[in-house]
Amino acid sequence: MDNAEHTPPPWIVGYDTSPCVALPGWQIKSGAEPYTPIAVVAEPSGGRKGKDGRSPYQAANARLIGASPELYESLLHMRLCASCSQGAWDECDGGRAALAAIAKVEGKEAVTHGA
Repeated sequence: MDNAEHTPPPWIVGYDTSPCVALPGWQIKSGAEPYTPIAVVAEPSGGRKGKDGRSPYQAANARLIGASPELYESLLHMRLCASCSQGAWDECDGGRAALAAIAKVEGKEAVTHGA
């Protein structure tokens, strides 16, 4: 997976209120045994709440984090397809945004041409 080193997918997203967790909230865990924790998106004490009493933003944030490995992989595949077919992925706004996202995941500065 290029230069990004992270817990391999799948990542599982779920709400955890068990007494053994430090912060009740949305948890992102590895899908491999023994379900290694990756991140916790804690519920804020204030702000907008849904019908279930939970923040809809926190749920959405947890789902976005949980989808990160797949999003990154899809961007890598898009980069390869675009590079082969046109060779000018950095000449459009969408391509530059995707390249910037890949660079962010890989801990690099985004490379831009002609900007």
